[in-house]
This record gives sequence, structure tokens and C-alpha cells, in this order.
Amino acid sequence: MQKNLQSLMNKLMKISVAMMLALTAVNYQIILAENTEPGQPGETETQENGQKETTTPTPETPTPEPTVITTPEPTPISTVEPTPETTPEPTPASTVEPTSGTTPEPTPETTPEPTQEPTPEPTLEPTLEPAEAFDYKISYVIDPEAAAVVEGPDGMNAEEEAVFTVEPAAGYQLVSVKINDELIEPLETGDEKADAVNTALRYQIPQTENDVTVVVALEQEAAVIPAAEYTAETEDAVITVSVPEGAFTEEVRLQAEKIMEPTRLEAVADQVEDALEEAQLIVGMAAYDISFYSLSSGEEIEPQAGVSVNISLKAPLTENLSEDVVEPEMQVVHLPEDAAAEIIAAAQNAETTEINFETESFSTYVITMTTKAAAGYQGGAYSTMQAAIDAAAQAGDCLLYTSPSPRDRQKSRMPSSA
Repeated sequence: MQKNLQSLMNKLMKISVAMMLALTAVNYQIILAENTEPGQPGETETQENGQKETTTPTPETPTPEPTVITTPEPTPISTVEPTPETTPEPTPASTVEPTSGTTPEPTPETTPEPTQEPTPEPTLEPTLEPAEAFDYKISYVIDPEAAAVVEGPDGMNAEEEAVFTVEPAAGYQLVSVKINDELIEPLETGDEKADAVNTALRYQIPQTENDVTVVVALEQEAAVIPAAEYTAETEDAVITVSVPEGAFTEEVRLQAEKIMEPTRLEAVADQVEDALEEAQLIVGMAAYDISFYSLSSGEEIEPQAGVSVNISLKAPLTENLSEDVVEPEMQVVHLPEDAAAEIIAAAQNAETTEINFETESFSTYVITMTTKAAAGYQGGAYSTMQAAIDAAAQAGDCLLYTSPSPRDRQKSRMPSSA
């Protein structure tokens, strides 16, 4: 049994070797077919004496298919049953026949013709004319620069005159025009309509024997603030100021403050007393510090034109007067910072609450209530006879007089902060 198995194995080994050899031969034929040129497979060319010969190879004989050997089935053994192995059948290789191709003729290349570039026409350059020669040079100086447009000749000849124009730029106004440090005036056209339309001014340079320097000085135009009303309020009054157009050149605010400090009130009363008549006594007073301030700089600023002021009291000053005061009068006194006090307005009715006046500057304004002195004692003036008698009684004296001097009236003051 063992010999039969050994013999079977040897046969199988031989069959496997034969199949491997067959497959190797088939692969070799495929490689030879792939190495042949695709355009002219298998063709060779020879050239003798200028003649071309083409040799066509003989087609190869197809490789015979290998014989399939059938392996006899082994006799079954009771102990071990061998599994029969299936031998794969070799696939016959197909021989690739060469394709006879025609040799392509070379295509002649066309040579591009050169493109003719257009010849540019010569550019005619302008001929610069020589600058005109002058006897004297004219120079223009504008201060500040770009604040005006000045047009005029660069020079002038002897025994001739020259004319130039000056047109201020937007936002600037002309201050002066000087020729060699001498101030000159513009020429008059005589046409008012033309002067209203044309903003440029004409100037004439007289005959000269030297170079000329023209200096044009300008400044920025002041802004024009339209007419407006400004209002400020204190604890006992509303103050309104009506300002005409052009009174201010910048935005402003109105500020009003009532003077309450006793020391300041006494100083104000001294100034007011100097503006009153000798027989007038102060029986009531309300003082206000009124001013305008610039919104941009915060500095105090005065109007450039007269303004109207209205002080509307929330209650009449007579409410705080003594019942002994007879026929009180109301005045408005202005206390300038660098001048004497002056009465600028008066009211016919002391109980009025509306006070109006005109002014051109602002500082301290005082609404005063006064009355005529009825009697005097020891240099003091009193609004009523009874007040003078009471003062004399306290001193043990009954001497009275009715015409006190101004310097002695301080004892009779009755200022009110209302």
C-alpha cells in the first residue's frame, strides 16, 4: 500500500512540473508579442541604393495545447482515506498576431510669416516760447497762505503800470494790500452790479524803478450767530436776554447768580448808594450777577451789540418791606467792573414783577427799592419820623433833622435778600 502511495505522489509531482513548464512557455510568447512595435510590428527595413524594402515576418505557429493527464483514483484504504487533489487545467495562450500598419508620412511644418509692426508716428512736442523779459520783478506774498487767489504779471517794465487781482478764499476777508510797504486801495469799476457779483478786487501797481513786492493780508471771517433768546433762572427770578444777529461770533450760554453773601451785599449797597440821590434811602434790594460764557473756551464774553434784558420776579420786592415805608420806588442799577454805578431803568409801579432794560455789557445788576428820608438823627437818615424818634429816645435825645448827608445814610439801609 505504501508503495502505491509513493508512486502516486511521484506522478503528481511530474504532472505539476510539466504544467509549470507549459505556463512558462505561454508567458514567454506574450512578452515577445508585447515587445513588438505597435505601428510596424515585426517589420524590418533595409535601404540599399536609395530603395526601401519591407520584410514581413512569418506568423508563428500556435503553441500546441498540453495534454491533460487523468490521475487514477487510489484504492481506498480502511485506515486513511486520501483526499483526491484536483489538477487545474492550463488555459491555452492566444497568440497575438501582428497588425500590419502603414508608415505615416511626416507633415510639413508651416513657417509663420513675420508680423509687420506699425511704425509709431512721431509726437510733435510743443515749442516753449522764451519767457518775456521784464525790467523789474513782481513778487506776491499772501498771509496766511491759501487765504486768497492772486493773479497778476511776474514783472513789469519801466514807465509802465501793472494790474493784479485779489480774491479772498471762502471764510477769509481782506485786511490790507501793500506794495513795497505802502498801503493801496482797490480800483473802482463804477459798476455796482459787477462789484456785487465779482468778489475779486483789482489793484494797480504804479510806475517804478525797483522790483515790487505785493503783500496781501487776510483774516478769517467771524462766524455770525443768528438772533436768539437766552434764559437763566435763579431762586426768585427768571432772566431772559434777547440777542440780535451778529451780537456774538461764537456759541454762548447765559448764566445768572443771585448775590446772597452778606459781605458782597454790603459792598454792592455801597456802590448803589453812590448812584442815588441824597434824600433816597435803600429799603429793599435784589442783586444778580449776569454774564455770557463761550461754549468752546468757557471764558466770559461780551456782546458786540446792544441786547434787551427782561427780569421777571417770582414775587414783588414790596412783600418784604416794612409797613412804615411810604411811596417806595424801584430802580435798576448797573455796577460795571471798571466804572461807577449808574441807574439804567426805573419802574413807575413798585409792585411790578417785570423789569426791562437795554445794555451792551454784563456784570452785576441790582433791583433796588428806595424811599425818601422822612427824618434824621445824629447823621443818620430814617424812612419814617417814628423811626427817628425811636432812635433819639434810645439815646436820650430828641434832636431831629431831615436832610442827612450821603455818607451818613448807611445806618438807615434796609437791604433785603428777597
